[in-house]
Order: sequence, then C-alpha cells, then structure tokens
Amino acid sequence: ELRFNVYPNPSSGTFKLEVENVQLDVQVSFKVVNVLGQMVYSGTTRGFSEITLGDVNPGNYLVFVEGAEAPEMITIK
Repeated sequence: ELRFNVYPNPSSGTFKLEVENVQLDVQVSFKVVNVLGQMVYSGTTRGFSEITLGDVNPGNYLVFVEGAEAPEMITIK
C-alpha cells in the first residue's frame, strides 16, 4: 500500500506530492478532483512531483494516488 503527502496545505495552487514506498523506476498515476468529482488535473510521478493546478477556483480538492487506500484533501486559497 502506498502512502503519500501533499504540502503545503492550504496552497495557493502549487503544491508538492510525495509518494512513499514507491520504487524510483515505477510511475504512479494520480489525479486531483473537485468536490463534484470532476477531474481538474492528472499525471504520473516517480515519487515526488510539484503540481501547479493553474486556473482553479479556491476550495477543497481531493488528491487520489493509484495504489493508495484513501485520498488526501488539499485546500486551495
């Protein structure tokens, strides 16, 4: 099971995604969804990524990482 962190939280729209327990040669998919379940960003990482959401409204978003048990919530100011 993968574990991950998103920080800083709250964020201004740019945040870091750090995935633990992942091999460096393995890409892991992730997505960011709004409270309506609409995907606003998706990508892959090899353990650490800096994500800039761009033009999103302030509010709460969920970050899902493939292989992780539960999403993390991030607040965008």
